[in-house]
Amino acid sequence: MKWTETPVGDTHPVSTTPDLGSELAEDLNEVVARRAVLCLTGPDAEFVMQTLDVSVTALDKPPALWVQPATPADRSSLARALYAGLGLDRRRPRPGGLSATEDLIVAELHRAERLVVVPEAHKLRTCALETLYGLWAHGVGRFPLILAGHERLEHSLSQPALTSLGTSVYIWHRLSPS
Repeated sequence: MKWTETPVGDTHPVSTTPDLGSELAEDLNEVVARRAVLCLTGPDAEFVMQTLDVSVTALDKPPALWVQPATPADRSSLARALYAGLGLDRRRPRPGGLSATEDLIVAELHRAERLVVVPEAHKLRTCALETLYGLWAHGVGRFPLILAGHERLEHSLSQPALTSLGTSVYIWHRLSPS
């Protein structure tokens, strides 16, 4: 496990803060190479999302899949967002059962490498975060996973119900005020 804290000025846009981009880019590349989990947090969720967007866009590969479940951000809405985001809905109707849908999602994530990015992960319900962990940990072909949001996400991942996901985070990257 690795902790990175990047101090950022509250008036500096991402593009003019060179250390921020390089440190986060380094962490993103490591997570992609290891097919690991990165948790990116900060006190300003909007700034975290802007920073993440710039950094992920700069990556050469793999293609990013941005997952934003509808409210309520539960297991079912997460599965719908992943199913549609992976383009599975264009190939076949979504199965009636949630487990069957999740099996197809896992198979697709193992078939074609993707960087799964979950912005505003602090808004997800515990069951949705547990589902993300289950999809990530399923089988041997893990995928790189980025959980991003307000620093409340760190607290959420320390809850007993999310111990498995919290302890699986390979890199914790916090954007902190300078």
